[in-house]
Amino acid sequence: MYRICLFAGSSPGPDCSQHAALQLGQAIAHRRWSLIYTTTPGGLAELAASAAQAAGGETIHLKATERDLQSELFTVQFLLQLADAIVVLPGGLETFTSLFELLRWKQRGWLAHKPLGLLNTHGYFKGILYQLQRAHLFGFEEAHPLLYLSSDPALLLDMCSQKTAGRGA
Repeated sequence: MYRICLFAGSSPGPDCSQHAALQLGQAIAHRRWSLIYTTTPGGLAELAASAAQAAGGETIHLKATERDLQSELFTVQFLLQLADAIVVLPGGLETFTSLFELLRWKQRGWLAHKPLGLLNTHGYFKGILYQLQRAHLFGFEEAHPLLYLSSDPALLLDMCSQKTAGRGA
C-alpha cells in the first residue's frame, strides 16, 4: 500500500487550508493509500486524517513520546521510513522547519527516492519558492527539482505517485 507522510500546521488555519486538507484526506482514501502523520489536536493533518478515515482510508498517527528535539527527530525519521512520498500543507514555524529539513535531506540524497510535494493553497508557499530561487541565483544552491507543487490535492498526489511508479510502491 502506498503511504503518504503529511506535515501540516498545528492549527486549522483559514477555511481554504481546511478545505484543501479535507480534499487531500479524501483523495488519499479514494486511492486506497495510507496517511501517516504526527500532529497536535486541531491541526490540518488531523483534519486530513479525519477525512481519510471518513472515506474508509487507513491512517497511522505517530506521537513523539516527549516534547523534546530528540524524540521529535526520531518520530519524523520513523514517519519517513514508512512513507513512499511526503506532502506538506500550509503551516507555521514548525511546518517551515520540517520543510527545510526535508529539502536539506533531499539535497543530500537521503530522501532522493521519496517525492516531496507542497500543497500550495492560495499561493501559500510562493514566498518560500521565491527565496529558494534567489538562493540559486546568488550561487548558494544548485538548481535541481527537489519538490512538486500544486494547489490541487488530487493532482499533487498524482505527481508524487508518478515519481515512484515502477519502484514496487
